[in-house]
Amino acid sequence: MKKSKIFVLAVLFLFVIAFVFGYFVYDSLFPLAKQIESPHPDTVLSYSAKDSNNTAYMIDIYTFYDFILNAKPTRIMSVNDYPDVRPYYEVCVSATDNRFYRYFLYSSNGKDYIEIPYVGVYEIQNFKINDLFR
Repeated sequence: MKKSKIFVLAVLFLFVIAFVFGYFVYDSLFPLAKQIESPHPDTVLSYSAKDSNNTAYMIDIYTFYDFILNAKPTRIMSVNDYPDVRPYYEVCVSATDNRFYRYFLYSSNGKDYIEIPYVGVYEIQNFKINDLFR
């Protein structure tokens, strides 16, 4: 009886170790994206917005900034210059810190995303892309 309890505890312990090890492997292979870098709207010198067909749009930069502040990092990796999903919207921002920022917004599987090439993909929370591009 005592040997069976030790065996059950050993199996349980090994299961916990395997689970923790599996999580760390998963986390290292598919890390969460870093927080989005974005200039504050008051420091923006210029910006433009267009869709995947090169149709230009006027957007409110403050609403776009809210999109970014409410975006949640995902484990989806960005490995291309442009998203694989169409249609998409591209927002380019030039700021006073002499940096140029480029964001892509698109919908996939009923969710809205912001993608920064080679940085990460972020799920948009509390907003819909249609709120920005009307």
